[in-house]
Amino acid sequence: MDLIFYGITILVVAFLLFLLLRAVMLWYWKINTIVQNQEDQKQLMKEQNRLLEQIYLLQGGHKIEYSKDSAEEIARKAKLFDESQG
Repeated sequence: MDLIFYGITILVVAFLLFLLLRAVMLWYWKINTIVQNQEDQKQLMKEQNRLLEQIYLLQGGHKIEYSKDSAEEIARKAKLFDESQG
């Protein structure tokens, strides 16, 4: 019975120590701040894209359709377009 109690106690203490050290490491290396900044930057870029699309439409452009093609397919289409222009 004592062995089980000590085993559980050691596991709980190890888990709490892990959580404490993890929080200290995240704080020291500023990981939380970096992640938050990236999320903020992502939101700002989405807003910027929305505003640029509105400007484009106001200047007489057509609605932009976003492609679901792979990068290789887009490169192939761009090459075909360049060849047709040149």
